[in-house]
Amino acid sequence: MKKINPLKFVIGILGLSTVAALVGSISGTIAWYAYSTRALVSYTGTSVQSTTQLQIGIKSDVEVDFTTNAELIEDITFDGDPNHYYFMRVGSGGLPAAIINDYLSTKGYATNVLEPLSSYGYTTGQNINLRNRPTTNKPSDDPTVAEITKYVEIPFVFRVYAANASTASFVADRDVFLSGAQAIAAPNLEGKTDGNEIHNSIRLYIDRTNGDNYILNPSSATNGRTKVAGVLNLTGGRAGNQHYDYDNEPSSPTFMKEFLYGDYEWKPGKNWENSLSEPLAQTSNLVDINGSGNSTVETTFTSRHYKGVEYFADLDSCIIPHYADYLGTNTVFPQKNAQNELESNYAVCRTGDAAAHYLGAFNMKVYLEGWDFSVVDSQLQNKFYLGLTFEINLVQ
Repeated sequence: MKKINPLKFVIGILGLSTVAALVGSISGTIAWYAYSTRALVSYTGTSVQSTTQLQIGIKSDVEVDFTTNAELIEDITFDGDPNHYYFMRVGSGGLPAAIINDYLSTKGYATNVLEPLSSYGYTTGQNINLRNRPTTNKPSDDPTVAEITKYVEIPFVFRVYAANASTASFVADRDVFLSGAQAIAAPNLEGKTDGNEIHNSIRLYIDRTNGDNYILNPSSATNGRTKVAGVLNLTGGRAGNQHYDYDNEPSSPTFMKEFLYGDYEWKPGKNWENSLSEPLAQTSNLVDINGSGNSTVETTFTSRHYKGVEYFADLDSCIIPHYADYLGTNTVFPQKNAQNELESNYAVCRTGDAAAHYLGAFNMKVYLEGWDFSVVDSQLQNKFYLGLTFEINLVQ
């Protein structure tokens, strides 16, 4: 009977905080696209040695000049394969932060800044196409592909050691499971976490070769979806004078008409013009037209309709919004079967055979979903932690 390996590999992405950023001369409300996240990426965990049977490294298509711990790194290459496989030497411990950061820096990915992006409409099994913020006052423009400097992508690679082997040997056809992923609020400078919800916007895109790709929301136990369309307050204004965006250019044919952003389609017989209501005589109270669940606090998603502007009174009656589907932890994490083995349809990879050098690999993108309702002004300066755990079944 196989037993569960009690030893795990844990990754912690620590010290993430949101900070305000100016976009051009825009002031006032900082919309979701104007956030940046100071992401001090730190990876810590239990020792990854031969006794754990699970060795974890990085697959790189470029040679990395490591600034620390270089003497502890195995740079493994194979004939006919241009990639480098960087593992920590057996007995040297886990995969430290500096190793990951050196790779990310060499490739040009984010190392200390994450910016909210969006997958826009996404169905499990698709390939992701992370895209930038909406273009202010140009909602008809397609969002551009996100620059790699705005998110993290880590190409993990795994090997499983045979138990009690006199020399290093590896095992084929062993599943590697993501058995833990938790995003939690971290203390601010005053040591408080009150009202911190920014971690709810963390998304993990799992790009695997042995099954469908998927987005995991580590803050949700159950499967769900994020609406990626709506009326937004991106341009802002003076405090107490915030409104959903509208065209305020007098020479424009759409002057004094409200904008609609994101990924959606019109219902039959509907279009932008015939979905707008007649102008209000005076500015409305706060309107939660996006369904954020809060109509008492002004945010990017909750604002006012401005007097004299043709506005959207009821989005549900005129559009079909698209959603970014995600899986919850209850779906992704493995369960134990009657033989006390880990089982899941969402193992991140499986180790290959001798021809594949017994390697298993998958890519993980870590990003902030800007359409998540937690990405609002009140979250400025908040921090969060993200922890990941990988496990295998013990190999006898």
